[in-house]
Amino acid sequence: MTLHFSTKLCVFPDPYTPLTLKSTFNFNRTISNIIVINKSSSAVSAFVSKYSNSDGDDSWFNLAPGARDSWNRAGWELVAFKNANDSNRAGVYVPSNAVVTFNDFGSNITVE
Repeated sequence: MTLHFSTKLCVFPDPYTPLTLKSTFNFNRTISNIIVINKSSSAVSAFVSKYSNSDGDDSWFNLAPGARDSWNRAGWELVAFKNANDSNRAGVYVPSNAVVTFNDFGSNITVE
């Protein structure tokens, strides 16, 4: 089977090797959510990179204590946190479908 694209990229899949494409085409990629939860006693700002979803938003979003939010992504992303005056930051690299729980800046971020 040969896949042809307008960029003249041809891929000949081997049935024993996973198909990997490095291009701007995102076919057969399932968009899923990365869920972020703030379990700390303080408000924090959260950021999720957009490596796997160029239409996504990679701005900082405020999360009140106990709040949760989700980002649509299709692959591995960086999830980062910062405090109100940006004097402390922490982060983790996670796959899509992850639930990231922020507890505090003492390296206490869990990923499920």
